[in-house]
Amino acid sequence: MSTRCSCAFYAGYSLTQIAGGWLAARVPANRVLVAIVVTWSAATVATAAAGPSLGAARTPLLFALRMIVGAAEGPNYPAQVELQSRWIPYRERATAWAIAGAGESIGTFLALLVGPYLVHSFGWESVFIASGAIGLLWAAAFAFLGARSPA
Repeated sequence: MSTRCSCAFYAGYSLTQIAGGWLAARVPANRVLVAIVVTWSAATVATAAAGPSLGAARTPLLFALRMIVGAAEGPNYPAQVELQSRWIPYRERATAWAIAGAGESIGTFLALLVGPYLVHSFGWESVFIASGAIGLLWAAAFAFLGARSPA
């Protein structure tokens, strides 16, 4: 992926963090979280379709898809903080945030461990398809099991 596409992710990400936090405080944060995970997961799966077969149209499409992924991931942390502020007792929030951060690191480690196998066995597109599919499955489970608050 080109440097321009990496910049697209961070441009989208930086544009939506504040708005995402504002939205998560006014709309149930669990709904915001599901919507953004579905959005970035779908854009991640679509990245696999934006492969070499598209020729010259590939770069603008990849740029747009990476910007969508970044824009959707921008509200992630604000939505998580909003949920944790409702679910986790005040004195336990630092520990809960550390556990969530560790889970993110473990997920990154697993992706880096499995990614080369997927690329070698099924092609580069498989990493995007698998990552997006896992996100969509998580969003479906969270949509049914997650709640805005313990009440």
